[in-house]
Amino acid sequence: MPTLSLCEREIRDLHDFFARWYCGRADPDEFRTVEQALVRYEECQERPDGTNGRISTALFGPARSPVADQQDVEWLYLHET
Repeated sequence: MPTLSLCEREIRDLHDFFARWYCGRADPDEFRTVEQALVRYEECQERPDGTNGRISTALFGPARSPVADQQDVEWLYLHET
């Protein structure tokens, strides 16, 4: 199980990476291919009675279809609240 200090170190390392990336100082070797990506997003829908929002979490993986482009992803999991 990850400890609090390991999680904190990971967050700081990721922050440092983004700071280098935004300033154009990121080393291309720092980018890596991932097998899965967990993404959280907010979706807003306009309705006659007002705006309705929901938070969604999706797990993506590489597309398994043999005809799919290598850049395609497949939805592995979706949770909406």
